[in-house]
Amino acid sequence: MKRVLFITLYCLVSTLICSQNVDVACGGLLGIRQGVTAATGLDAVYVVYQANDSKVDIRYLQDDGSSIIWYQIDKNGNKSIISGATSAYLSGVEGDCGYVYQQGNKTGAIWIINYLNYSLAGIGMTVERDEYDECNSVRLILNGTVEKLPYYTIAGKQMFLPEEFYITYYTLEWDKDNADFKKVQIEEKATDSNRLSVQAPTCDTEFMLTDKYLKEWGMEPSVRSEEYISVTPICGAIVEQHTRDYKNEWDREQPSDGSFGGSAPVDMTFKAYYNDVVTHSDWQFSKDKDFNVIDAHYYNADDFQYTFNQEGTTYVRLMVSTGTCQDSTEVYTITVGESRLEAPNIFSPGTTPGVNDEWKVAYKSIVSFKCWIFNRWGVQMFHFEDPAIGWDGKYKGKWVDPGVYFYVIEAKGADGKSHNLKGHINIIRSKN
Repeated sequence: MKRVLFITLYCLVSTLICSQNVDVACGGLLGIRQGVTAATGLDAVYVVYQANDSKVDIRYLQDDGSSIIWYQIDKNGNKSIISGATSAYLSGVEGDCGYVYQQGNKTGAIWIINYLNYSLAGIGMTVERDEYDECNSVRLILNGTVEKLPYYTIAGKQMFLPEEFYITYYTLEWDKDNADFKKVQIEEKATDSNRLSVQAPTCDTEFMLTDKYLKEWGMEPSVRSEEYISVTPICGAIVEQHTRDYKNEWDREQPSDGSFGGSAPVDMTFKAYYNDVVTHSDWQFSKDKDFNVIDAHYYNADDFQYTFNQEGTTYVRLMVSTGTCQDSTEVYTITVGESRLEAPNIFSPGTTPGVNDEWKVAYKSIVSFKCWIFNRWGVQMFHFEDPAIGWDGKYKGKWVDPGVYFYVIEAKGADGKSHNLKGHINIIRSKN
């Protein structure tokens, strides 16, 4: 019972504190409501855009139809009644002062700030590379004093609304789907006008500074820098595996997890992309995923092919440099599987087209291959050096007789393993 009562009271108090009792507007723009602590004696602070002698309008939202008394409060906490103001709508009042409303036993107070008296107008901005991290960060220096927005408590104590700024600028992002860079607008939030730092852009851009009030009113940023010339590199890459459609080769397709590899030889194409500040590029190949040891470099190679013929995992990345600053792509993983080779011992050429009518080995990661097929008298029927193809059961264009034939295979795998196979082949078919 006590828990239910406590929860009920908590919800009631929270509703009273957080509920909005008034609307404030000026010049067609709603005032922006800022919550304050109960110790100030205020329900809220409202920031208005009071330009060209425009007046502020206040509307009491909890009106019960009875008469209302309005008071104005100055910065010292002095309160004076507003003569003739008895309705829920108070029109034509000034900013940078407070107002108290009383209707029956309901009372409340607000403070109104005229934004234009403390705006960013007239402030200049320069952009500098961060002396401690010039490749990744830039600092925005404001030329002028940014005044905080002040308000006063019922007791006349000056306080300030917290700062909230937004910095917008352009940078490049890698668009893999279109194999190009796209220019995107970045917005970053800052809470201290004396410490404005953002990630260094990768293209030339101007920086724009606004605050939460201009942003909420939908107004243009009031502070702009001159164009900043970027020195920060960015790179992207297109890495593709050439697939084969050999039905008798195991693991011939690219893995489904986004990596590369399978049965050797794994044929790859590497294409490099980077912005104009880059002076040097380097494709790095390593057996170590942390690249502590780099096994091969391919310098300034923007488009090349490479074949992986050795079993194991290789890690590849693109590094670019301006001489001072660097960038790199993600790490690409290429895994070549261990070798395997098997030969069938029976097929039936010329009987059921497309079904077991060709003698083929099944293989994986075979990088060297030779096969000879003989009849029982040692006459060579067929010879081939590509494990993807097979014997169709013909000799000099004619079907051979059914019976037993013999094969000899000399092969080597990507893992260095030798596959020297010998065996017989049974051809099943009625004689012509």
